[in-house]
Amino acid sequence: MADSLRPTKGVHQGPRSRRVVAAVHAATLHELGRVGFAGLTMDGVATRAGVHRSTVYRRWPSKVALVADLLDTGAEALAAAPASGSLAEVLGALGRRLAGALHAPEGRALAALLPGGPPELRALSRAARLRVQQPYRDAFDRAVAGGLDLAPAAVDDRVHLLFFGLVHAVLDGDGPLDGARVDRLVAVALAGLPAV
Repeated sequence: MADSLRPTKGVHQGPRSRRVVAAVHAATLHELGRVGFAGLTMDGVATRAGVHRSTVYRRWPSKVALVADLLDTGAEALAAAPASGSLAEVLGALGRRLAGALHAPEGRALAALLPGGPPELRALSRAARLRVQQPYRDAFDRAVAGGLDLAPAAVDDRVHLLFFGLVHAVLDGDGPLDGARVDRLVAVALAGLPAV
């Protein structure tokens, strides 16, 4: 994240500060779900979080910085990969975790920023998206190291297909994204490959 988007250096890190950050993050997610990025205001976030606007501005100088922090925090939570399993099992576990994170209205609001989002967030959205996709790539890389014959471009295409299939299934809201549906999307992404 660029230095200009980092929360202010020297901000206290104690329990009260962590509660404030959690309240502001929750308020921001709620407001994103309610009004989208275009309608998001720092005053609205402060009011919903029950803090003074200067408290928000002290940590995040703009709404772009605030949403960038949310994207970074969300990506970090989703970036850990399951330790073992077949390629389908690992991708299924990653898909279920992503689906679970995106099912709440607030998660859908954050997911709406991933495909591209507003111009001022495109680079940040892309960085967050690549970070969340990395465990998917790592799973394919382990399978390739184990003998799966798949070119890097084909790995990229399959990761893209699966990740955006999951995101859009949640955003479109055309039915529950339960484990069975995640498994079907994984099967599509792995179509034509031997079981590994």
